[in-house]
Amino acid sequence: MLIDIADTSVNKKHLDILIRLDYFDMFGNSGYLLKLYDEFQNGEFKYKKTYVDQTKAKRLEELRKMEIELSKDNDLKLLPNEIIMFQKELLGYCELTYPNMDLSWCVVTEIDTKYSPKLTLYNLNKGAEKVFKMSKKLFNTRNKETQIVVGDLIQLLGHKNEFKKVPDGNGNFVATDQKEQWITEYKKYIIKENENE
Repeated sequence: MLIDIADTSVNKKHLDILIRLDYFDMFGNSGYLLKLYDEFQNGEFKYKKTYVDQTKAKRLEELRKMEIELSKDNDLKLLPNEIIMFQKELLGYCELTYPNMDLSWCVVTEIDTKYSPKLTLYNLNKGAEKVFKMSKKLFNTRNKETQIVVGDLIQLLGHKNEFKKVPDGNGNFVATDQKEQWITEYKKYIIKENENE
């Protein structure tokens, strides 16, 4: 398929987008296809339609060997947060769900740090977004590995409902009858160095 596409004027960026959106999922998962496409475009045995036939044949032989090796690597799948954030960026919304994933796993899609931090979380099991608040102390952790940024995959380990507080005009806050959910404990998914190799 890549050979046929290389002989056309298809934009490389558009092909990358289609791969990430799982348009070609009948050929394999998007992580595998992205790696294969990168090798085809930029690797040691990259293919160009301008090469002479003998060079093309030699490179295709090497690329096919590489394709077989890559197909054996189960670690080439994209993480759910990578797919969700790409959908959100490109489509403006997410529609992916992971029904077998625990309900506590979410992707941080937005953060508002004005006042107490508000995190918009995309629940991977349900495929729905919900806003949670977090204390500044918990959010501003000194541990760089557990600091939350947009695009992170986190597991909610604890949350509580509290009455929403609004300014009273005199520099104080007054509780309303509305409730907000506050994160009290979480765990951030951290990729270990050897997982990406």
